[in-house]
Amino acid sequence: PRSEAAPIAAPRTNTAPAAPRTTTSSTTTTAPRQSTTALPALSADLHRIRCPLCRRPHRLSHCGIFKGMPPMQRQQVAQAYGYCLNCLETSHAIQECPSHNRCQICVRAHHTLQHRTTRRDSERPPAPRTSGNVRRSQRTPVT
Repeated sequence: PRSEAAPIAAPRTNTAPAAPRTTTSSTTTTAPRQSTTALPALSADLHRIRCPLCRRPHRLSHCGIFKGMPPMQRQQVAQAYGYCLNCLETSHAIQECPSHNRCQICVRAHHTLQHRTTRRDSERPPAPRTSGNVRRSQRTPVT
């Protein structure tokens, strides 16, 4: 049995290291150049998306602390940190929001996490999920 195992292992040892050595030597010379230019951009991206509540590297809209708050408190937190109430980004105000996304519950211009349930909302069915929610032109009167 040992003589059978040796020929099987020998070709693997003889052929496998030859290819990676050639590739590794060329990769090793180019890798440091790429990593020195890529690292500052990567760290800048992580810094830019740092959550203001828990300081972890995720967006505010993905934060468990933020999601656990009632909608009114979420709105106050978002406003206090300068977030757009529609897309929850910090680069602009809601009036200048380039996003076409709307609340998935009422189809109004606020993030679904910012939606506050009202009597009117509880009486009507949820907005249909379509590709690009369109605003409703008519409101259902409350009776």
